[in-house]
Amino acid sequence: MFALSLLRVRMLLVLLCGVQCLLHGMEIVKKQYSEDDDYHTQNALSSIDHKYNKMVEDRYWPQKKHIEKYIEEHKDDLPPLTGARSWNKDFSKCAWVTYEGDVTAYKNLQLTLVGTSGNQIIKQSAAWKRFYFPIFEDNCPFFDEDGHASLYGYGNTKTCFGEYCSFAQYCLDLNGNEFRYCYSLCFCTKPDGSVSDDGKTFAMLLQYPVLLKAFLQSKNVKIMHCCNRHDRVKNFYIPGVTIPENYKSFKKSVTLEQMEKTGYAREYVLYSSYDFLNSELRKAIDDQYEKQQVENDNQISQEK
Repeated sequence: MFALSLLRVRMLLVLLCGVQCLLHGMEIVKKQYSEDDDYHTQNALSSIDHKYNKMVEDRYWPQKKHIEKYIEEHKDDLPPLTGARSWNKDFSKCAWVTYEGDVTAYKNLQLTLVGTSGNQIIKQSAAWKRFYFPIFEDNCPFFDEDGHASLYGYGNTKTCFGEYCSFAQYCLDLNGNEFRYCYSLCFCTKPDGSVSDDGKTFAMLLQYPVLLKAFLQSKNVKIMHCCNRHDRVKNFYIPGVTIPENYKSFKKSVTLEQMEKTGYAREYVLYSSYDFLNSELRKAIDDQYEKQQVENDNQISQEK
């Protein structure tokens, strides 16, 4: 067992050579080793983890401190903070949101981004009207795969296709480009067996956090470009979604209950369990899950 542990640690050290490998490798490594691994493996991982954190700190701490100093020196001129600040992976960008007002009333959302470009610090800010509340309660923006500072929010938006959308991704980059993606679920099957582009509102999943996160991680997403005066559309197709085992989990949304006072979100409040979810969507999800199970069983059989 000790020899096996030593071999695993040596392989780990090879994977973690170089700072860039360290940045992306530790998440993978930590998933591969559990609390059930033997003492020698755990001890070695602890040492590697310490060295990893030290290298990240040595490389990026000055850059992060530089931005923090800028924010502190310009705090009177920068928008105030609602929630928490968020940093990208290499600490070259920091973002936060600002909004005030009752959850049941329209308000303005402001997204602020501060980052470095070369030796220069750049500050950008964007504002949107008709915003209600953030989808996730931490009020914390994130950085998407393209490096945009983003926030999932519930509001009232309209695309140039004439569709109204309530679930959106608000985006801003260091060049000052600001835009929104309206999110749509695509699960209706056409006669030829393919999935229709005719999406349904993403807000149906607001009280199903497990399903919501699964759809957000779909590997089958298509962006529908719109005219410049309106929002872009992101279609999430169910064939690209991995349905987790506990996909029927329901969590009552206090925010939606408050929104019911306005009459604007009444239909979503009625989804009080998985069985109350839209019947077409529910069938599509169940079918996708059963398909995954069959594929997993076939893969296990082939490996045997």
